[in-house]
Amino acid sequence: MKKEFAVTLFKVLSIYSFIEALSIVADKFPYQYWTGNYNDKLLVAIQTSASAFLLVIFGIIIWWRSEAIASSIFKSDNTGELSAITPSEIHVIAFSTLGLFFLCGSLPGIVKLIIFLYQINAAGKGYPGLQIDPVLLAEKYGYLVFLIIQTLIGAWLLFGSSGIVKLIRTMRGKSDEGQK
Repeated sequence: MKKEFAVTLFKVLSIYSFIEALSIVADKFPYQYWTGNYNDKLLVAIQTSASAFLLVIFGIIIWWRSEAIASSIFKSDNTGELSAITPSEIHVIAFSTLGLFFLCGSLPGIVKLIIFLYQINAAGKGYPGLQIDPVLLAEKYGYLVFLIIQTLIGAWLLFGSSGIVKLIRTMRGKSDEGQK
């Protein structure tokens, strides 16, 4: 029962990533591609579609590997009996799902920013007198640091969710045995 619940949540997250990818393509791609005055439309197309492409890839991976992810969270007891889901197990599933959400949301942004910074660097080499706004670069580098931190937190939530739940329960003064 626990594993099936986790698989369902992971598949819902997968569907969300597909919907978000469609939203990105429908909203940002036409505007940036057709209204921009860019020399290299291919790089603009890659930059605007990279995050959508990665979200689709993550959605496919999460959909196909949802059973394996759920199995890694809950070790199989091989009894075949349906058991009730305890609050502690719901917390583990929720933190794992949140970790996947953070990972799916941050990695495409990192790729998009790396492509943007590559474009800025390439433009600076092609036009020696080109002035790049330092405030814009500071914002982009700050956002890149935020996305890297979000990725690390997502990985920590995904792979350490049962440890986080135990820590929270210990801090509250409750044991796992009291909730079963």
